[in-house]
Amino acid sequence: MAETYLQLIKNACLQLRTCRNDITRRDLIILLARKYLQISESQLRLRLYDDEPAAADISRLFAADIEKLAQDWPLAYVSGFVDFFNSTYKIVPGVLIPRPDSEVLVEEVLESINSFPKSQAQTWTATFARRKTAAETTPERLKILEIGIGSGALLAAIAGESARELELTGTDINPAAIALSRENLACRQVKAHLEEADIFPSLTENERKYDIIYSNPPYISASEMQTLPASVAAYEPQNALQAAENGLYFYRKILQAAPAYLVNGGYILFEHGYRQKKPLQELLKKYSYDVVKWRQDYGGRDRVLVLRYFASEL
Repeated sequence: MAETYLQLIKNACLQLRTCRNDITRRDLIILLARKYLQISESQLRLRLYDDEPAAADISRLFAADIEKLAQDWPLAYVSGFVDFFNSTYKIVPGVLIPRPDSEVLVEEVLESINSFPKSQAQTWTATFARRKTAAETTPERLKILEIGIGSGALLAAIAGESARELELTGTDINPAAIALSRENLACRQVKAHLEEADIFPSLTENERKYDIIYSNPPYISASEMQTLPASVAAYEPQNALQAAENGLYFYRKILQAAPAYLVNGGYILFEHGYRQKKPLQELLKKYSYDVVKWRQDYGGRDRVLVLRYFASEL
């Protein structure tokens, strides 16, 4: 006799109960509903108690997915999708899975975008009263760069939420990330220049610089890697997680080179580990950036650093 959808969920819960306490019953309902039935979670819940038999191929494939979860596969790699900033994105093994913490970075990028005047006729100077810089005309189209684009979820969220006209660029050293980002962005009709590059893209001598640069770079130290859950350490790409210099390598490289890529008065934003505020404060002493703010995530942990770059003082 064929298993019902309810039996599939119950059996999966029993199998994972002792080995994956991070996987909830709701996670399994969403997996079954979206991946195999192409319906919503609520639609499946309405059908769970109807004794509706599951097709044999669905039962077999769902059981194989549960076995992967029991072997510590990340849920997003098993399902093939991840929810981020009110939207759903395709995800594949080998590309970093976007986390809810990164939604705070998106919010801060959007706030930085909104800080620029909306008319070409307007000019702006430093918001810091102690600074006096030559006024610059802000173009209608702002130029945005994401370093380490991953799945493209952050760039797509920014494009979807911003009312401004944006010229978007994303880089990643991982060709699989570039390919997946192209797919996710195309699904949302977001146009962007994507470039396989180690940190910064190519920029011609006369090309206009970026108004905003942001990044969620690798920032986990070698010692911290040993403490990560197996579903992260064993399956997600280590070069998207781990960084040398006690996790500060990419922050230093970006801060060092960013002046060549930022307009005067441009913003640079970082997501960082919740223990990295003090090390980053020490690192910033070597560079000439204004700290706009430190932003906490919704768990109350330091998570995002917002900086502003001024090329010179008059």
